[in-house]
Amino acid sequence: VQEYKGVRPENPLRDASLLSRLLFKWPYPLMRTGMQRPIEEIDLPDVAESESSAANFNMMERIWSEEKKRAQRKGPDACPSLHNAILREFFTSIWYIQPLMLA
Repeated sequence: VQEYKGVRPENPLRDASLLSRLLFKWPYPLMRTGMQRPIEEIDLPDVAESESSAANFNMMERIWSEEKKRAQRKGPDACPSLHNAILREFFTSIWYIQPLMLA
């Protein structure tokens, strides 16, 4: 995989208003470009820092270390579960969003 060396446009999600985020209006310029011509790498916006592989790696490392500590507290025969760790993080993050979606 080659790294793209050109200048990417700024991530539109970074400055999107709440309404734009809720209605998914922020990706329209990219979709409009895709309707006019094939999208090229230069058209793709920068990845937000919170969505970078480094940020996700750090989050996953934290989740995994918490799961290993949980397994140690259960006893010497207990094994950490990657499945449980991922599900726990998913449901913790959705817990904050779900009430907003119901409103």
